[in-house]
Amino acid sequence: MSSMRRVYLDNNASTPVLPEVVEAMRPYFGETFGNASSIHHHGQETRAAVERARDSVARLLGCRASEVVFTSGGTEGDNLAIAGLVKAGDHVISSSIEHHAVLNSCKHLEALGCEVTYVPVDGRGLVDPGDIRRALRPTTKLLSIMMANNETGVLQPVEEIGRIAAQSDVYFHTDAVQAAGKVAVNVQKIGCDLLSISGHKMHAPQGAGLYMSGKEPACSRCFTAGATSVRVALVRRTCPELWAWAKQQSWRWKLSNLVMTATWPRCATDSNREF
Repeated sequence: MSSMRRVYLDNNASTPVLPEVVEAMRPYFGETFGNASSIHHHGQETRAAVERARDSVARLLGCRASEVVFTSGGTEGDNLAIAGLVKAGDHVISSSIEHHAVLNSCKHLEALGCEVTYVPVDGRGLVDPGDIRRALRPTTKLLSIMMANNETGVLQPVEEIGRIAAQSDVYFHTDAVQAAGKVAVNVQKIGCDLLSISGHKMHAPQGAGLYMSGKEPACSRCFTAGATSVRVALVRRTCPELWAWAKQQSWRWKLSNLVMTATWPRCATDSNREF
């Protein structure tokens, strides 16, 4: 058994960081180390690199650079999208097959006085857009339907759901963590207001994510993921991780001509420490 060769086939769970990504990150661990918020040369040099990374990502996503926000991962993006927009008395529509980062965020909202409708899926694992239309109420504030399911891989009809959201003047968030890097993801085509993805699903480091926001939700400091709820402090995302995103997405674009997508406002969270 000791001579057995192990082959990793669980890329839906996580992927190794590409050598090209490691090289893109390397300068920002050493010589280019300034705080991007500082006004001196070292800080502004880092800030310029952050903005170049943001611009690079935006071009691939079909969105504005100002709509791209770097986060610590898919869970943070989901939490910001859902908890950042909704308040007590609002109605949310989601599905029964969402990732726990979405489902537990919705449960948290229910505890705060929001109403949540969970639409089912059919025998093929698909959400029926008609069910979403029928679930709409005057108080509906947000739709949150994933783009691709993390267990079955089924692609949801997000473009049709996006049209329903636009016609109903309701915000639309899609969790595209399992879709980005595998199928084309374009926020204009989808018609979503908010979209979250995670870097480690496509050869960027763990702890780096993106959140595309055409809106600017308020920040909720209570994050829920799976069975846990953690208090977090807002901190600045580090430059190496941002360049990892830009390099990784550029590599993917050249390889397979895919468009990937993004995240929330110029800050991110990572426990209670400040970088």
